[in-house]
Amino acid sequence: MKISKHIMNPARIKQLQIIKDAGETNANLVCYRSGNKRASVDLSLQRFSEHGLIKFTGGGYFKITELGEAYLKQLEGEGTPILTIPVSEYEKEKYKEAVKYVQTLGKGEGISVSMIQRKIRTGYGLATVILQTLLKDGHIQSYKQWVGSSVNVVKQQGQYLRMFKTM
Repeated sequence: MKISKHIMNPARIKQLQIIKDAGETNANLVCYRSGNKRASVDLSLQRFSEHGLIKFTGGGYFKITELGEAYLKQLEGEGTPILTIPVSEYEKEKYKEAVKYVQTLGKGEGISVSMIQRKIRTGYGLATVILQTLLKDGHIQSYKQWVGSSVNVVKQQGQYLRMFKTM
């Protein structure tokens, strides 16, 4: 899959170049140097991460990957072949990271899409797919839990939510 034009607009290309030039950096520096708002930079970082252009190193810091550098070289016209992103390989890598994360949790600990998003640094869509795959592969189990108000054990306002926990 090629990186589409709406994912990489001129502002994002500038942000990726700033990340490359800075080495290991954080979102505040990218905001300052690019002149973009934090929400815009955060969305860009999420997209970069989803496509393997940057790697989060911890504590809110990240750096450009070889794939990110290759993409910038391609844009600069240095003769790099057309860049393709093997989505299935990326998804496999993120799934392996999620399995490792689940293995670090104690038996019966809760897990959610947002936990996967934060831990392996991926977007909501892929985190949802990973959670469902973890369930299908038997790494986690699902259960329903009442969330809302109860009076004398009679459920009032609320709903059952599908929850997940480690096995």
